[in-house]
Formats: sequence, C-alpha cells, structure tokens
Amino acid sequence: MRRITFIAGLLVLAGMPVMAVSGERVKAKGRGHAREVSSVALSADGKHVVTGSWDSTAILWETATGKKLQTFQGHTGFVDSVVLSADGKQVATGSSDMTAILWEAASGKNLHTFKGHVGEPGEVSISGVALSANSKKLVTGSWDRTAILWEAASGKKLQTFQGHTRIVTSVALSADGNQVVTGSGDKTTILWDANTGKKIQTFQGHASFVFSVALSTDGTRLLTGSEDRTAIFWEVASGKKLQTFQGHAADVLGVAMSADGKTVATGSRDKTAILWDANTGKKIQTFDGHTDQVSSVSLSADGKQVVTGSYDKTAILWEAATGKKVQTFPGHTK
Repeated sequence: MRRITFIAGLLVLAGMPVMAVSGERVKAKGRGHAREVSSVALSADGKHVVTGSWDSTAILWETATGKKLQTFQGHTGFVDSVVLSADGKQVATGSSDMTAILWEAASGKNLHTFKGHVGEPGEVSISGVALSANSKKLVTGSWDRTAILWEAASGKKLQTFQGHTRIVTSVALSADGNQVVTGSGDKTTILWDANTGKKIQTFQGHASFVFSVALSTDGTRLLTGSEDRTAIFWEVASGKKLQTFQGHAADVLGVAMSADGKTVATGSRDKTAILWDANTGKKIQTFDGHTDQVSSVSLSADGKQVVTGSYDKTAILWEAATGKKVQTFPGHTK
C-alpha cells in the first residue's frame, strides 16, 4: 500500500484515522533506495545531493558522477524530510518514527537523535527539518501541530512553537537561526521569533494545505507551495503577497529559492517541476521527465542547478537554463 504523506495529512485534517504503517521497514537495495523518494536537498555548491526515502534511509550522492557516497541508516520509519548543512558536513533527517537525526556526512555517524514531538510512531511524522547556516540550531516540524527548535550539538530543546490548528507540513530556519517559518494544513504559514517563540507574522492567502516553505538567505522573502496548485512569493516584514505562480496542473508539493531570491522552483503532483522568475511570475523552464509526482525540489545557491525527487523512485539533477538532465540517481526498486 502506498503511503502518501499529504493524503494522510488530509485524513488527519478531516478527523479520519490514519493507519500506522511504520512497522514495515524496507531495506535499501542495490545502489539506491528501495522505495519512493520523499525529500531531496542540494548542497550550496551543487556538488552533492541528499535524498530521503520511505525505505527508512537517506543517501548522499556525488552529483557529477551519480556515485553513492554515504547511506544513513538508523531510522525505523519512513524518512520524510532531509536537509544538508551549509558547509556540507552534516545531514539532518526527519522520520515517521517520531525522531530527527543529525548525521556526520562523511562517515554516516549518528551525531544526535532528537526526541520530543508527541504522537504514535507511524501515525505522526517529523515532516520537516532545517538547519541554521552555522549548523548550531535545528528546527523540526511535526504532524503534532508544533515545531521545535533544538541546539544541534546537545539536543537541548530551545523553543516550542504552538499555534497551528492542523499538522505542520514544512519548516524553514533563517540563516542566523533567529526566525522560524512553519507551513501547515490549516492553510497558513507562520513566521516565529526563534528566541521567544512568539508569532511575528501570519501569511494567509492559500485556499488549501500549505505543503512546503522556503526562506530567502537574507530572510526578507518567503515562498510557499500549496494543494491549491499555486506557489506564493511573500514579503516577510509586511506579509504582503508579491507574486503568485500559477501553471501546475496539480498540488505544489515542493518549493525552493535561489540564494539571491531571483528565481524559484516548484515541484508538483503533476509530475513536473518549474523554474520561475520571482519578480515577474513567468516560467523560465519546465522540467519534464519524471513518471510520478515530484515530491521535493532544491536549487543550488547560484540557481544554475535544480534537483527533483519523485515517487518514481528517482532523483534527477537538471541544468536550470536549458532544462537538460545532468544526472539521474536511480536504483529505487518499488
């Protein structure tokens, strides 16, 4: 039975029971994952990609060769979220086993396991993870409707963010670690003060679930993707809507932004990803090559490379300007 995170979220939203399925652990096979790719992250220099999968593992890849560099094993549930530190030395993963793990990228060593969200493993998941630029802070978002800020080195809980009325689907952390962003099934996105836990700004404008969020490097712009088939570009300080990106034929499941905030990328259930001009809202490039929904997208810092993860069991690295496939990361057998 396919476990589709956003559908499960809809069941929670509707008050319907969600089956616990984390007891089934599928081992990684061959040179890749054994199940759907749920999340991807691209290093700032574009040299590495990390993928998270429902086979309970995350994998670090070399983009130039497609070579597997490291497999991160330790979760007992689906890996629903991944992030790569700014210096590429650490990987963080969130799972349906209700934990997040910080890993040493080179060795695959578990540096710390973060436990604190509330719920039964398999019924509640860590749906989002993010790291500050210096890797000293980690934020996790969960189906328990909260986000938690942690001290990465010690695992100490620094702050809990409560205010959403439905599941938290995605999180982002400002480069300095002072602001947290959460997207939710309640159709809103909230900007929080990381030090006090207080709401700074609420962004309202989507007609349905907010599935993904991304914050610009300077913290002035916010990007959100939704089940309403759109992505919205926001001014953080005012909460003003700057641009709406319309063009996908189905839910927008993943969003990403270049470091300068001039281009944004979206991934959709319609099996495509799109690169957009952030200022005009016009399409720059459509990436068409996956055979199932694109669950996650990531952009290199310079905006020249896009990576997409899909339920077709692959991740693909694309040349942003031409839409050309640079590398496919295969090996997923189910």
